[in-house]
Amino acid sequence: MPGQIIPKIVAKVRRGSDGYARVALTGCRLPDEPDTVIIALSMSETCGAKAADRKDVDENIVDFLDERSFARAAQSFLSNATADPKDYKLTLLGLAGIDDNSEPLTKDSADELDRRIASSLQEIAVDGELAGKFAGGTYGVIHDEDIDVANTVEKIQTYAGEAYSERSGVLVEKSQVDVDTKNIKSTDISKAIVFTIKEFSENRFDEFTIKSMSQGYQKMVREAVEEMSRIKTIIADEKFELAFQPVVDLKDRKIHHHEVLVRFPDLGFDQSPFQRITFAEEVGLICDLDIAVICRVTKIIETLASTSGKTPNFAVNVSGQSLENPRFVDSISRIFERHHRVRKNIALEITESSLIQNLESTNEIIQDLRKAGHAVCLDDFGAGSSAFQYLRVLEVDIVKIDGVYVRDATKSATGKALLKSMVGLCHELGIAVVAEMVESEETVRLLRECRVKFGQGYLFGKPSPDLDSIN
Repeated sequence: MPGQIIPKIVAKVRRGSDGYARVALTGCRLPDEPDTVIIALSMSETCGAKAADRKDVDENIVDFLDERSFARAAQSFLSNATADPKDYKLTLLGLAGIDDNSEPLTKDSADELDRRIASSLQEIAVDGELAGKFAGGTYGVIHDEDIDVANTVEKIQTYAGEAYSERSGVLVEKSQVDVDTKNIKSTDISKAIVFTIKEFSENRFDEFTIKSMSQGYQKMVREAVEEMSRIKTIIADEKFELAFQPVVDLKDRKIHHHEVLVRFPDLGFDQSPFQRITFAEEVGLICDLDIAVICRVTKIIETLASTSGKTPNFAVNVSGQSLENPRFVDSISRIFERHHRVRKNIALEITESSLIQNLESTNEIIQDLRKAGHAVCLDDFGAGSSAFQYLRVLEVDIVKIDGVYVRDATKSATGKALLKSMVGLCHELGIAVVAEMVESEETVRLLRECRVKFGQGYLFGKPSPDLDSIN
């Protein structure tokens, strides 16, 4: 039949030793040449074919999308769905009734349960793909609004009961939310979905249960989207303030540089921006904020140079997520092409609030920044679980030891020994050390004894927006 669309066939195929890929095949007959068929073949690194469509597949492979792949697939789908009259829903499922006394499943049994759940969810998922398994044992699927998921939930309930032999009274709990593709930008709603899934996955065994999720999900998505819009406006209109805290040489008490700290007027100057910055990282907006701050600092240095003849040094916090973003690297390169004279006055402090995924490639970027004249610092060293892994791979100039270790060193011999060992390691690697939370002369004496070169804390000055204090 002329113009006939050939139904899509989806398959999962092996890709050598690298795993497998999802392949989709479709086509149509040309209206003017009914004997001619145009075939379209596409292949993705992720896999999520409907169970009925799989060909030549190892059935032991559990082809759930993880959170990141689910996010990418959701954004791609929702971007194309804005003109679609259909409505969609996100359904989240969790297995309840499994407590610490329940006998854990064997690996084979757990994989088999996941495989059966994946098959059930992919049968109702849009494109047979948008089904995932997230942290905390949460499952999710995006499907047409008119699909009744009750049968799917019943099947999964049966599978779970068989896996656990009905011994723990395991139950499948369900929560749904409308995916609004008409009133919210697709990029925003997908980020909001990811943020909410993350919140749900991390807290669902605490007070944040499936039931409360069902009651408050729409509100959470709405609030997440509103906060994203607020942050975008703050960045675009530069409605943020900067505070400056001195970092001093502990030997002569001279200021070495100032750390630049972001403050948001709507939160109040004394309010910690940590929660908002963490949110910006979770929804992919931190890169834009980091660029905006660096741009503001370059202007401040040039202004101080023209008014006072001085070019003070600053350290700007940069998310590890930003360093992995090519747009960030390209943007700051262009900024310093225009303001090349101040490049040496701006050090970059890599924060650990967002984990770096590819340390080797990030280190290559860091070395390029160092060659260009920037000092690079690892911030809050020891605060996170990845600190020593970062130090093993990332070649930096400065390490800033988290204040917790400084405080503990003043309280116990163990704390002091631990601080000394961290400082000694940095010296062996040729890295300068900054200590945080320096609040007394006693702490200064201890730090000098431990051979710490620089200190930062209320003893030397609180964060201040006053540029005159820098001069």
